[in-house]
Amino acid sequence: MQVEFRLTPDDLTALRRFHQKHPPIPTQRKFDPTRLIISATLAVAVFAFVFVRAILDDPLFDTLFALFPGVGAGAILTLIGLTLYAKLTAPNRMRRALEQGRNSQKVLGWRRISIDEQALHVDTEYSSLIYLWWAIDAVTASEDHAFIYFMTNNAFIVPREAFRTDREFEEFLEAARRYHRMAEVSAEPPRLMAASRPPKVEPPPLPGEAPADDRIIAPGRLSEKRETNP
Repeated sequence: MQVEFRLTPDDLTALRRFHQKHPPIPTQRKFDPTRLIISATLAVAVFAFVFVRAILDDPLFDTLFALFPGVGAGAILTLIGLTLYAKLTAPNRMRRALEQGRNSQKVLGWRRISIDEQALHVDTEYSSLIYLWWAIDAVTASEDHAFIYFMTNNAFIVPREAFRTDREFEEFLEAARRYHRMAEVSAEPPRLMAASRPPKVEPPPLPGEAPADDRIIAPGRLSEKRETNP
């Protein structure tokens, strides 16, 4: 099955939004000692502040203690604001990156994606890729796109509107999922064919050394060849 279309910035945005809500592979959260150290430091600081206030009768500590809830709430609101700002400005950062050099021409534009039982083929004006199905991480879809993940956080995008009918889109998606399931059944990745390997190139002979054709002949046969030559 084969489809041709032009990839647009809206398609990239659709992938980003889909991945944020439905990542195919859950993110593996590793233990971060930095967070533990920061939390422990804040806990010790709060405990020390409360302890000092309890043993010292000083109006200054009463004033600082009264300001503590407001400072904490301000810090939390600041973190929330920074998180929202990062999410809102992400599309602008992506557009600025696409405007540099020929990034837009390489990332966007004409695409031809074809699938068969062995692999996924992706052709653009600048590249031609072949991904075997056992190397694909997941095949998912939203209402308007199919996403074939070749990495845990990146995927080939196939828009629904690239097909003439919704039925063709669903058939393409079902075929991709079926090929991917078939590859998952295999316990070992397919071996490369011998014909695809580059031929072995023999180094040129050194001065006074026999040619490559003679060097690969067994010693007995080499002596026979020399005897037959006048």
